[in-house]
Amino acid sequence: MADVVQWNLGPLPRKERVFRGQDPLQMNFSDEQLRQRFRFGRRALNTFQTCSEMIYKDQLQRCTALSVEEQDQFIKWPCTPDKLNATKNGFYEKTGFPNVIGCVDGTHVRIQAPEDDEPSFVNRKGFHSVNVQGICDQNCLFTNVSANWPGSCHDAHVFKTSAVGIHLQDQYTSIEQGVVLGDSGYPCRPFLFTPFRQPREQREHNFNRAHITTRCTIERTFGIWKQRFRLLKTGVSITNKYCSYKLLFQVSVEDMNKCSANYKHGWRSNQQNLESFFC
Repeated sequence: MADVVQWNLGPLPRKERVFRGQDPLQMNFSDEQLRQRFRFGRRALNTFQTCSEMIYKDQLQRCTALSVEEQDQFIKWPCTPDKLNATKNGFYEKTGFPNVIGCVDGTHVRIQAPEDDEPSFVNRKGFHSVNVQGICDQNCLFTNVSANWPGSCHDAHVFKTSAVGIHLQDQYTSIEQGVVLGDSGYPCRPFLFTPFRQPREQREHNFNRAHITTRCTIERTFGIWKQRFRLLKTGVSITNKYCSYKLLFQVSVEDMNKCSANYKHGWRSNQQNLESFFC
């Protein structure tokens, strides 16, 4: 009896699988049949298909990383009178602060603890990071990115040793060349404006209010950057610091290239030497 039962418990015949067509709009269904099958008519399905194609196309374009050669045409400091005037006018039209050519700030990007010189990568918040300096224009586009220093370095030191900082210290002659706005963590210089630490007069309060309104452009830029690449929030799992730096540069270029629909100004990595970085 057991043998009979075991023989009857053989493999059951599988039901033939029926696959629906990939595109219901190409099938000869009436609107009523489409509503019965998909709960939407032909017009609604056409709309959904168009929207999904636009979304997927945008995502596929954003996933295209840029090479080092391609980065040279996207991150570029405004060095010609036309670009400088365009940046100044853009900031003035948006925030009312005159003669601004950029806003600078630093942000910490979490990384895995490196094998070499591990303590220097621990920042003031207690985790391992790279202190990434960014300078942006009025359209939230990076004009300079520097990821050459570990998290323990101060923002002022990163700016002082960057290509833009060296250029401004050596070549700055008058306020007509424009100014960069930074927070109170930076030293006040003829080319770098910081807010009053203890404003007393009303005009000093007005200056600080206009300064903060304009300088927050770089904070929004960092927000767009990290929102586009959540890896920069959760942490870069690369122990080699040079690989981390290279990744950060590529990500910043790709992010701003894809998140900004209309851009006219180029960007350029400041890993280049001073002569090739500035026109």
